[in-house]
Amino acid sequence: MESLLAIEEMVLLKPSVTELATRDALFVLYALEGANIHSDLKFQKTGFFSELRLLMAGWRWPGFAFYRYSYGPYCRDFQAALRELQKRGFAKAEGHSCTDRGRALLESAIPALKEVPEN
Repeated sequence: MESLLAIEEMVLLKPSVTELATRDALFVLYALEGANIHSDLKFQKTGFFSELRLLMAGWRWPGFAFYRYSYGPYCRDFQAALRELQKRGFAKAEGHSCTDRGRALLESAIPALKEVPEN
């Protein structure tokens, strides 16, 4: 549990900006990791299908509220999460991918999340 608190301190975003929970930010990093994303459209679709895959695997996740949009699923909060992670150095502004700092955070977070009984 101690490691989860350390992760929260590293990722916790300013509530006045987006009010994202730590696990929501980690989800965005998870969606970016290993994906070849070059546009906001593909980023949104990757997030939607990543969330679906996590739910099907039995992970409890708060979920973003995606809705049907012109070119596929879209979530304003998911897009805001990406922008905030880019601003804080966890995601690259170009190419929609994790930075080394983001990868390190993600690698340290997954074991801590698996320790939570709901997951």
